[in-house]
Amino acid sequence: MKIFRLFVLVGFALLSSCGADRTRIASGYVEGDYVYVAAPEGGWLTELLVSRGQTIKAGDALFGLDADVQLAQRDQAK
Repeated sequence: MKIFRLFVLVGFALLSSCGADRTRIASGYVEGDYVYVAAPEGGWLTELLVSRGQTIKAGDALFGLDADVQLAQRDQAK
């Protein structure tokens, strides 16, 4: 009788663990590299062309700087 109860309890435990929830959960970690980006010269940021998490390629423009100082220096050099 005790064995029958054991089988019933084990069977109930196994059946109750089954469900229709088919979500897949994976545990672990993701590795990434920090990339620090800077302009060769300082200035005011006028436009931001990318957003966080966006995939970019090498050579893509990331931001635009105010060119007033550089244009003034060019005009003064002329």
